[in-house]
Amino acid sequence: MADHFEVVSDAPGFGSRLLNSIKGILVGFVFMIAAFGLLWWGEGRQNLAEFVKKGTLILSTQPATVAPGTLVKTTGRLRSNEEVNDDKYLNLGAQKFLKLRREVEMYAWKEDKKTEKRGDKEVTTYDYRKEWTRMPSDSSRFYDAAGHVNPKMSEEGTSFQVKTASIGALAFEADATDFHGSKDLAVTETLLKKDAANQRQLSNGAIYIANGVSTPEVGDLRLTYSYFPNDVDGSAVGDWDGQKIVPHRYRATETYLGAYPGSLEEFQARLQSEHTLMTWIIRIASFLLLWAGLNMILGPILMIMDSIPIVGGAGRFVISLFTGAVAFVLWLLTLLLANLWLALVIVGVLVVGLMIYAKISKKPAAASTA
Repeated sequence: MADHFEVVSDAPGFGSRLLNSIKGILVGFVFMIAAFGLLWWGEGRQNLAEFVKKGTLILSTQPATVAPGTLVKTTGRLRSNEEVNDDKYLNLGAQKFLKLRREVEMYAWKEDKKTEKRGDKEVTTYDYRKEWTRMPSDSSRFYDAAGHVNPKMSEEGTSFQVKTASIGALAFEADATDFHGSKDLAVTETLLKKDAANQRQLSNGAIYIANGVSTPEVGDLRLTYSYFPNDVDGSAVGDWDGQKIVPHRYRATETYLGAYPGSLEEFQARLQSEHTLMTWIIRIASFLLLWAGLNMILGPILMIMDSIPIVGGAGRFVISLFTGAVAFVLWLLTLLLANLWLALVIVGVLVVGLMIYAKISKKPAAASTA
């Protein structure tokens, strides 16, 4: 079975390429709108670390005396008498967790497609390779769909979480809690539940549902687990409803109740780190989306320049630098507008800087001589 294919066809003519680039203008505007929306949404996301910072500290050794509806934070022993288990694959025995998460990967085909121009021909190459992935490709869309078939995943990732738990003497709604700081669970022979067909194997703490061969085959599954420990010192943040800690409601429909196996300071730092990382991922993605949109809007110009032998790639490079600069300015203005306080700080710094510069550069008047 071949895993590499080359499809050679006549390169699209000038008129066809120009028409396609004109059609791409609309897509470019869609990209730009999406970029602005993504950036604005990303800057407006709630920083969960603020809840830990602003919450009222209460003791977990006694009932809280704050008014119902107060955002609170506390530390204590996180525990539950309930048990969670993936009964299909595990025998946890005496081990107890507040949360157990199963991740599933399948060994599947992946298609790599690349199109390039060679003279007056257009060559499209299709390369197929196998990889472990949580999201296998739909092989019916492959160029060689018959020779590289991905079966449907027979298992999926899921979470198992206790319904009720306590931190110290205070109860909290564990089934509505975001547990941060989970750890990887290495599955051992003791924890593995065997099946009748004996298709479950272990390797490096993961469960393999395979055909019993030493090398993986397409369709084989790999299951890995993570857990949040039970009976551990930790922290929690949420609203006090008079009897227990419940999710804190913010904005119109969003709620948050969080727990972490560590101190409140570590909890806040963890949430801040997660928020900062996601914020910059969104910022970079929105900039690249905005840049791509501008390039698509100028697609006809880029295509015309490509057709000029002397200009060619150099012209495309210069225009791409220009669109990158424009994208950065638009991105920065949107970023400042979404963070108005940041814009005011920058304006204030610039004004003070100009005043200092003007004062320093102002020369004293020359003394008159008799």
